[in-house]
Amino acid sequence: MITWLRALSKMLLIFLLAVFMLVLISIADIFYLKEAKRIQIVRFFVRKINKILGLKIHCRLDLEKIEQGLFVANHLSYLDIFIMYDSLSCVFISSEEMRDSYILGDIVKKAGCLFVNRKSIWSLKKEISEMSDKLKNGLNVTFFPEATTSDGTVLLPFRSSLFEAAKQAHKKVYPIALRYIAVDGEHINHLNKDTVYWYSDMTFFSHIFLLCSHTSVEVEMNLLPELNWNQFMDRKIMAKKAYHQVKSQMTYLPPEKSIVEKLKDFYGDRVYFPQ
Repeated sequence: MITWLRALSKMLLIFLLAVFMLVLISIADIFYLKEAKRIQIVRFFVRKINKILGLKIHCRLDLEKIEQGLFVANHLSYLDIFIMYDSLSCVFISSEEMRDSYILGDIVKKAGCLFVNRKSIWSLKKEISEMSDKLKNGLNVTFFPEATTSDGTVLLPFRSSLFEAAKQAHKKVYPIALRYIAVDGEHINHLNKDTVYWYSDMTFFSHIFLLCSHTSVEVEMNLLPELNWNQFMDRKIMAKKAYHQVKSQMTYLPPEKSIVEKLKDFYGDRVYFPQ
């Protein structure tokens, strides 16, 4: 009963904060507030939401020592966006499915998120150009090159197409490894992983209700060595380098054999499983 009440009260607070934030940004839009300022408003409220969720973020990211550019990270949950916003002022690149998500979709739209349709070549070219413009205008841009989330047992191959935006804008690429460490002080395992990992056909509300029933989630955000375009022949090689950098920092759970066989049939040797 206490757990149920805790989850309900947290969800109510998050809902009220989200609504207040959306109203505030809508008012700011009337006065043509610059995009960087809108992002700061979103970050203020996201940090409040992170406290409610009990997110404890160990951030190895010194923004004073890095230039503005393109950030890429592995993808395990919608929480990845909250975690990145906590430490980094940026515009996110997300899927069209995210845009249609209730509340979460509204938050990222108001923050200036770009939504990509990777199935359309013509649409993708336009979206890469829009990403490049954001970078040229001095904004950090962040995307998840796996293009989807996983269950924490595998690092999916990095899709390289959106790396092209950094080349067009002459900006560096910064790989980031996101690693969920513990839930309520207990290390991530097969029993508690679904508290934080959001994948497959999980619904947003059922997942966040489960998350809110817990008191704390510990996560690590690790900035890896920067990648410069003059060091690579093309975007595919750069994407592969970023993939291996992130892979070297991850401690994934051992997957079930049936999942391994299914993913290897689809991705071949391009997918990484823990040994």
